[in-house]
Amino acid sequence: MSERRDDETLVACAKRADEAALVELFVRFEPLVRRRAAHFSGEGLEQEDLRQEGMLGLLSAVRNFDDGKGASFRTFAGLCIDRRMRTAVRTASRQKRAPRKAPVSLEEMPPTQEIADSREVDPENLVIEKESLETAKQLVSRHLSAFERTVLELYISGCDYREMARQLGKSRKSVDNALYRIRRKLNRQQS
Repeated sequence: MSERRDDETLVACAKRADEAALVELFVRFEPLVRRRAAHFSGEGLEQEDLRQEGMLGLLSAVRNFDDGKGASFRTFAGLCIDRRMRTAVRTASRQKRAPRKAPVSLEEMPPTQEIADSREVDPENLVIEKESLETAKQLVSRHLSAFERTVLELYISGCDYREMARQLGKSRKSVDNALYRIRRKLNRQQS
């Protein structure tokens, strides 16, 4: 039986384009995202939309986490998830009756900040996460195309749209569309 890797180790691996580490982080933090979405529901967005925003906040946390700052990843991720959801609620309240004409770009994520360390350890979640990890890995590999997996790896490693487009020989719009599809597909699998 393999040991459970800590959050910070998984983040470091995900930043090096380790897809399994990223999937494990998605699975590990999905209960937190659901709880936070339930907290913000009723404020202008459906829970599903809030969960989507929360997962984008988690992606932002993976991308921007600095282990040298002294905060735990769990605390930092919680802040990023909450900020992303708050921003979505504020935006929705400004545009109550106006339908969205285009998806929100992943580059428009709110800024992050340093925060104090506070660990949450829940044995029940540990068991659930272990059981869900293999299923999540299969879902990501089954539902994302090779191009989408490559785009996601580049995004997690910190590349901006321009750099991803250059490396892939595609337009920035193609990269943006791929990230939108990834978000949509991952969101569908959470339902």
